[in-house]
Amino acid sequence: MAVYNRCNNCKSLNKPTNKNCKNCNEKLGKHFYITYKISGKSRLEYAGNRLTDARNLDIQRKTEKMQGKLKLPDKKQNVPFWKDIVENEYLPDARDRLRSFKATKSRYEEVRDFKGFQKPIDQLTIQDLDSYLNWQRKYTDRTASTINRNLTVARSIMSFICERKKDIVPNNPWRDFKLLKEHNKERRSLSINEMQDLLDACKGKNYYIYAVVLIACWTGARRGEILNLRWRDVNDFAETLTLRHTKNGKDRTIPYSHFKNELLPELEKIKEITGNYEYVFTNPDTGTKLTDIKRAYRSALKEAGITDADFHCLRHTAISNMSHAGFSDIQISYISGHEDIQVIKRYSHSNISQKTEMMNDFRQFIDSQKGKKKVVDITEKAK
Repeated sequence: MAVYNRCNNCKSLNKPTNKNCKNCNEKLGKHFYITYKISGKSRLEYAGNRLTDARNLDIQRKTEKMQGKLKLPDKKQNVPFWKDIVENEYLPDARDRLRSFKATKSRYEEVRDFKGFQKPIDQLTIQDLDSYLNWQRKYTDRTASTINRNLTVARSIMSFICERKKDIVPNNPWRDFKLLKEHNKERRSLSINEMQDLLDACKGKNYYIYAVVLIACWTGARRGEILNLRWRDVNDFAETLTLRHTKNGKDRTIPYSHFKNELLPELEKIKEITGNYEYVFTNPDTGTKLTDIKRAYRSALKEAGITDADFHCLRHTAISNMSHAGFSDIQISYISGHEDIQVIKRYSHSNISQKTEMMNDFRQFIDSQKGKKKVVDITEKAK
C-alpha cells in the first residue's frame, strides 16, 4: 500500500512530496490517491486533497486488510448517480430545511444538471468541481461572489451525500476546494437628477414599474420585498408598508408618509387592476405574483440615459441619500433592515461631501499650527 499524488495533466502517479510531475514536469496539485491489492487485483482509490487524510485512509485500509474486512466492491451494487441523489433526496430535504431555497432554486437546479457531475457519486473528484468552476468563468458573466455561492451549493450537496452514503463515499473530495477571491465592486448610486429622470421614464411604461421604482428609491427596499407586498400590508391609516419574507427573515414596517403624494395615486390605479388579488403587484393575465421586472426596468433606464445601474442600485441610492441627509447608521438600519451596521458602510461610504468637509477641517487645523512654537514637556527636556 502507498500514497501518491496524481498529476492532473498526464494522470501519472507521483510521490506525495513531489512538487513537479516526474513525467511531464507540470506543477502538481493536491490530488492524492492510495493503492493496494485485494485478492491479487490492484485498486486505486481517491483519498482527497489533503495529504493527512490520504495517509489516514491508507492506514485504515491496511488495518481492514489485516482484519480481513477489506473486500472488492460488489460489482452488482448499483451506485446512484449524482443527479438522482440531488433530485430524489437532497432537493426535497432542502425545500423543507432551507429558508432561502425558493429564492435560489435555479442555482440548485443548475448544480444538479451540470454535465460534468453526471456520473456515479463514487467517481466524483475534485477535478469535476474544478471543471464546474472553469465552466462558470468561461461561459457565464457571473461575478466571483456569485460563482462562490454556486460552488458552496455544490459542496453542501456533496457533504449531504457523504453523510447519507458513507459506505460509498466515506470522504468528501470537495471539502477543501478553494473558492475564488472576491473583489467587491463599488456599487454606484444615482444622483438626484438621475433618480428623477428614471422615475419620469417609468411613467406610462405599464401599471406597476413606476410604483416599484418609487418605493425602492424612497425606502431602499429590495426588489423581492416590494414584489412580495400584499394589499393587507399597505396600511392607509398609519401610512406604512409591511415588508415580509425579507433577507434576514424578519418582517419590517416602514413609513411612506414622506412620499405619499406620489405613491397613493399610483396605488389607486394599481388597485383597479389587481385589487381582487392577494398581491399588489400581480399579473392580471395569469393571476400570479410578478417575479420579473427586468424588461420594464431596463427600458426605463435606456429612456433615461442611465447605464450600469441594476435594480439594487436603487437601494444603494436610498441608503446613500439617507446618509447624506445626516442620518446615523443605526437610524438607517431601522429602514433598511440591516442587522449588521458594518454592512451599511458599504452603501453609505460614498458620501463625498462629508469626506470633503472633514478633510477641509483637517487642512484648516494644519494651517492653524503653522508658525507656532513646539511646546516641550519639561520632564522630557530634563531627560
